[in-house]
Amino acid sequence: MNLSLYSSLSDEYKNNKPVADFFVQDAVKIMS
Repeated sequence: MNLSLYSSLSDEYKNNKPVADFFVQDAVKIMS
């Protein structure tokens, strides 16, 4: 799992929490 990518995406989407949560959940499923 690319933590730097995760951090960048978290920063990019931090102002839109629902979208960020959905994206992160989907990404975790793919990468795990």
